[in-house]
This record gives sequence, C-alpha cells and structure tokens, in this order.
Amino acid sequence: MTAVNPLDPNSSSITNLTPGPGSLQKIGGFAGEGAEISAYDPTTKRLFVISGGTELQVLDLSNPSQPKLLQALDIKPYGSAANSVAISNGLVAVAVEGSPRTSPGKVVFFDANGLFQAAVDVGAVPDMLTFTPDGKKVLVANEAEPSSYNQPDSVDPVGSVSIIDLTNGVAKVTAATAGFESFNAQKADLQAKGIRIFGPNATVAQDLEPEYITVTADGKTAYVTLQENNGLAVVDIATAKVTAIVPLGLKDFSKGLPTVTSYDFTDRPALGTTAGGQTIQLGGFSSLFYEGKAANGNLKFVTNTDRGPNGDPVDLNPNSPGSERPFALPDFQPEIIRFELNPTTGQIQLTQQIQLSRAD
Repeated sequence: MTAVNPLDPNSSSITNLTPGPGSLQKIGGFAGEGAEISAYDPTTKRLFVISGGTELQVLDLSNPSQPKLLQALDIKPYGSAANSVAISNGLVAVAVEGSPRTSPGKVVFFDANGLFQAAVDVGAVPDMLTFTPDGKKVLVANEAEPSSYNQPDSVDPVGSVSIIDLTNGVAKVTAATAGFESFNAQKADLQAKGIRIFGPNATVAQDLEPEYITVTADGKTAYVTLQENNGLAVVDIATAKVTAIVPLGLKDFSKGLPTVTSYDFTDRPALGTTAGGQTIQLGGFSSLFYEGKAANGNLKFVTNTDRGPNGDPVDLNPNSPGSERPFALPDFQPEIIRFELNPTTGQIQLTQQIQLSRAD
C-alpha cells in the first residue's frame, strides 16, 4: 500500500505535484447546483447527479477534463426532493421523497438519455438505493424520519426497505416491502441486546430508520444500516422479509485510553556462526499472531522468521554483472516459532520451532 501524505490545500506547492502511484490529481470540474450523490454510466459516459433538490443533472464526461451539462431533469412531478441515484445497464433509478416528506415516496426510472420510463411507490423518505449485481432488482432504504414527536400534528412513518422487481422489464415494474412491524413486540429484547430505540411513544417499526444498503454477490441477501439505532438489518431479498436485527455493540470510553507495553525478547538461541566467526541469534521475525491465553495465564503467540540474516547487495562476484546479496548463514532454514509471554515478569519462552524446508 502506497502512503499518501496529507497536503495543505492552500499551499502553493500543491500545483507542482507530479502524479504517481497513490496520488490524486484533479483533471476537471463542473460548477452545478450541488452534488450529493452521483452515478456513472460507462456506456454513454454520462454522470447523473442529484443534490437533494428537485433536479437531476446529466453531465457528459466523454472528455473528463471538460464536463458538460447535457440536461437537467425536473423531479418535481414525482415528489419534493431527490435523495439518491443509481444506474445499471443504462437504467437510471432515482429515490424521490413525497410531499409532505412523511408520505410514501417513489423510485423513478429514466433511461440513459433522460427519458422517463416508470415510477413506483415506496416507503416514506426513500434514501439510498442500489441495484442487485444482476441488475434485476432495486433496493431502497426508506428512512421514514418523523416530522416531530408528541405534537398534535406529529407524523412518524414506519421504516422499511422496498424491493423493486425489474425481471419483466421496467414497464412492468413491481415493488414489495420488507418492514419491521413483526419486531414491535420485541422492543425490550432488542434494547437489551443494544439496539437503540428511543423515539417517544414510537414502535420499533416507527423508530428504525434504514440508511444504507449493501447486497451480497449472489443477490440473495441485503444488509441495511440502521445508523440512528446502532444496528444492522438482514433482509432476505426473495421473500422481502427482514430476518434479523443485529446490534453493533458499544465502546466504553470510561475505561480510558489503551496503553502499550513493550517486552524484550532476550535469551534467544543461536542460529549459527558466520564464516567471520560472528554468532547470530534467532530473530528477524516478520509477523505476529495472538493465539490466546495458556492455562497458566501466559499469552501465546506464533510468528515466523524472515529469509535469514543477510547483508546489503554488494558486487561480490566480479565475473557476474550487478550486485549479489550475501547470506551470513547459507544453510539457514526459515521457521514458524511459537512462544509464550508472562505479562507479569516479561519473560518470553519458546514453546515450538517448526522448520520450513524442502527435500532438495
């Protein structure tokens, strides 16, 4: 992995950077109405951009250094704001919230040329949407944020995930809803496990707010973040059913910051003696894996040696072009090493050495 050094964007030296591995270079830009989510179509080389308003901008990126606005599609006929956009096989899907926003929203489909194809009703406040890997379904996280709590005009819709089926073509699109109503009776149990359900007088289904979706490679399962609830929903796509709500756990900062203790690996056995008479001890470890605690409380580790003690390349053989790398112990065999550490005394004890060798 190439390290990338942080840069001061106000520094004059930033214009003198030479592109290389691990570097980023701006080659073009476009000043539009704002850009929150974008989706690129490699076939037409068009970028579809939404900014949370009522406009879908279509940019021509055939020349990436000079993006051009091709058209701006009006989303107002379908709702009050565009929240997300995705594209697959030339079909553009846009999540559009209703008006008022607590009412059901829509997913609207366009082709890559910006021509309207279809619209389908989904849950309240549809946010992030994504296609399944085969492009036959679209999933949208209906965040369903409340207008307020415990007011005469408060509306708190239920969160859900809409699964839109494109198997029979966009003209015959259908939608199913994976909701959370079946978990309403499990509120106390979910809270005990670490799911945050906090809305005043809200049911589980009302309080859960799906935010982001990822789909497995086989297109069968979706994992949906419930970011306000410190949880993750597991959705079976074929049945449009939430099969589990998993807590993400807690970090207890009251325990203070972690500390680091170093232990010296002393009393290492000798590997051998060089031609010059130098004794070389076991070392050159290049990895470390923790194997748990031993019965006596020691910490168990496994590591491995590198290729053996060697020096910097030098021209040892004048009859051969270039430099050679000298190995101080030509017969050295790499090893897997197991050892235990007594965290109280700091003593390290070797427990196993496994040589890695071949018959030849």
